[in-house]
Amino acid sequence: MNKEELQYLKDIDFKNKLENLNKNLKDKKVILYGAGILLETAIEKYDFSKLNIVAISDKKFEVEECSKCFDIQTVLPNKIAEINPDVILLAVKNYKNLYLPFVFKYKNIEIIPLFANNGISSYERMNINHNVFVECNGLHGKKKKNYPKIVVDFIKFKNNLNYKLGNIDIPQIEFNLTTVCTLKCKHCSNFIPYLNPDEHSKITLEDFKIQLSNLTNAVRKVKNLILLGGEPLTIPNLYEYVECASKNKKVDRIWIVTNGTLLMNDSLKNTLAKYRKKVTVWVSNYSKNEELKDKLKHTELLNQIKSLNLDYDYVKDLSWGYTSPYKTKKIRDNSDLYFECCGNHCVSVLEGKLYVCPRAGIFDKKGIYTPQEGEVVDLNIETNPKLLKQKLKEFYSRKSFTACNYCNILEDRMHETVMPAIQLNQIK
Repeated sequence: MNKEELQYLKDIDFKNKLENLNKNLKDKKVILYGAGILLETAIEKYDFSKLNIVAISDKKFEVEECSKCFDIQTVLPNKIAEINPDVILLAVKNYKNLYLPFVFKYKNIEIIPLFANNGISSYERMNINHNVFVECNGLHGKKKKNYPKIVVDFIKFKNNLNYKLGNIDIPQIEFNLTTVCTLKCKHCSNFIPYLNPDEHSKITLEDFKIQLSNLTNAVRKVKNLILLGGEPLTIPNLYEYVECASKNKKVDRIWIVTNGTLLMNDSLKNTLAKYRKKVTVWVSNYSKNEELKDKLKHTELLNQIKSLNLDYDYVKDLSWGYTSPYKTKKIRDNSDLYFECCGNHCVSVLEGKLYVCPRAGIFDKKGIYTPQEGEVVDLNIETNPKLLKQKLKEFYSRKSFTACNYCNILEDRMHETVMPAIQLNQIK
């Protein structure tokens, strides 16, 4: 019996989960998917006899022919539908990558992750895991540290301890400084081009100072603060926002995201040079799109950045994900598992309100949905650090958000990538 997997089963209170499944799935035909060490350990330790398990499936059965596994009849993945089960239990830890493809493929079969960790909310768990990830790899894996296992284990221990002590570390947060942009991208994942002229907004410097101060007074640390838009370089005094964020001792790193259509003014260059150890300029590479060659100033902008010896990110072979048109009607009634599988870490501030992601803010702004209590944290009005900290804890303890019921991001991820920054006026 594998000790590590056994400890995991204890940590997720699998005994209680299995008892609930026995009650809820009574008289239903069940197929297990995933014949790995975790399931083997679970079968050895716990009693599965009350479940009506008709078969077990795994991709490895396509290569390793066997009629039985763990004394259960095997079935090839492409033969599952022929058995016509009521339920498929995803018997793997990393069920998130399987969930949506299974939902699409088996539309009339209930898909349930067998080993989901229900001890704390999925969002709290995602936040802890993401804190570990950014410490070890940097934002989006852009600053990999290659730590030895003992150091990684300590980082995991430290972040779990922080959670237990009630501390809040934010691994990544976006501040939308302006929704005004120099481009109108069809596949903009945040739907900025679809805002009406009277729906655009910009955070004033004073409001930004208040919001950032209120936030950092309530948390232990902000590991990555992302300043974006729209296009942040359209703000003439962007350097003052950068100065404010750079002076904040609770902010570890600042990222400025630009599409490369504008150059930095002298004030911004001087400020970035002053705080170069704390700032990264993230230039989105849209050079694959020949239609934008007259608009893009990547060469000049990168020369500015290199002349100042600034840290920067510029992906040479950037690809874009497909984004379907936003929905004005609810797609689903319960989004708990959808939200968990999304794994979105883009906590976003729009007009001083903290949302689970940029889409949630845009959907609210366009009146597509009404956030429930606790789904939005207003950084403008909550000045008491203790009260704001409590609201942030409640925010991170949610199982899902109403905005998820209107979002198609997982379905979009199944599409092929598209050319970067296709403009709405390029569409014939």
